[in-house]
Amino acid sequence: KIYRDQAWFEKGKKQVAHYSKSLSIDECIYLVFVPAVYKKLGMKDEVLDIEGIIVRSYVIFYDESKNF
Repeated sequence: KIYRDQAWFEKGKKQVAHYSKSLSIDECIYLVFVPAVYKKLGMKDEVLDIEGIIVRSYVIFYDESKNF
């Protein structure tokens, strides 16, 4: 996903956990591309347990002026 705001970032973690649970997968990866201007928010990689599903969340910072 591409980061839009903190609320969507948090919602996305729950979405990927729910989707994984529906497929009977007990671990998943949530990969989020974040514009570098948001580095000051202190976002970082983390491992969470959401409803019994292990969610590995990875934050990839990128320079918007260079795009992808």
